[in-house]
Amino acid sequence: MVPPGKTILVIDDEETVLSALEEFLSKRGYGVLTAWTGKEGIKTLKSGNVDLVLLDINLPDEHWKKVAEKIWEFDKQIPIIIITAYSSQESIIEAMDMGIAYFLEKPFPSLDIVCKVIEKVFAESSSHF
Repeated sequence: MVPPGKTILVIDDEETVLSALEEFLSKRGYGVLTAWTGKEGIKTLKSGNVDLVLLDINLPDEHWKKVAEKIWEFDKQIPIIIITAYSSQESIIEAMDMGIAYFLEKPFPSLDIVCKVIEKVFAESSSHF
């Protein structure tokens, strides 16, 4: 179940991923913002009301950790889910050390799984307040 008024920012440089997630999540009641680069993502974050970020590890302009740090400098409460086709043990450990609890590997087994992880993150974050 979608919490009312929740907006997700998807930062990924693959057009197919952005359009698939935007269409799928919009149909499920989420507001969806998209960005191709880390810099564009941060700019979008600052101009909109974002509740969760799906962040690709492999961005063309900035390292994903730098983007995650900027997201949390803006608002430490925004949950980040890493999406990647290039996960490594090292990147998973780095993300966990930063406080990122969820990884979704591309190609996604199904978009329903993406939605279930998002719902789980929203449920966990709402229970902390």
